[in-house]
Amino acid sequence: MSALAKLNQSAWKTLAFKRLKGRATRLAANPTRLLAQVRRASRFARTHRSAFGGNYGHLRALFRMLRDTARGRYRPATMTVVSAVAVVLYILSPIDLIPDFLLGIGLLDDAAFFMWTLGKIRGELDRFIEWEQAGAPARQPVEISPFT
Repeated sequence: MSALAKLNQSAWKTLAFKRLKGRATRLAANPTRLLAQVRRASRFARTHRSAFGGNYGHLRALFRMLRDTARGRYRPATMTVVSAVAVVLYILSPIDLIPDFLLGIGLLDDAAFFMWTLGKIRGELDRFIEWEQAGAPARQPVEISPFT
């Protein structure tokens, strides 16, 4: 089976996500480390933006959503955060389905994994973009009165 045919199968993406889920959950719980990894992935993706084609804008939105989440400004569903962090980890991993050092095709699996994840979190990412366009108001903590 060719590498391109393998990219279209979802089984490897599901396995990759399961492999990354624990690490992604731990990283999501550490805002300082998360911000550092998002910066690294963002720089890497910018350098290789052509691999992500017309969906590079969505990848940038995913990075912004994670930054705002780490800073406590935006609160998506936990699985959305874990899935988005898994994308960051996959992009940063040099050893994956197709090693990144293979010129020309090394990032195709990164883009395929991102597209698969985007299909799962697209609704939340669209809500984040709407939130940004509305002026990205900081989420205010809910105060509970002890007298109610």
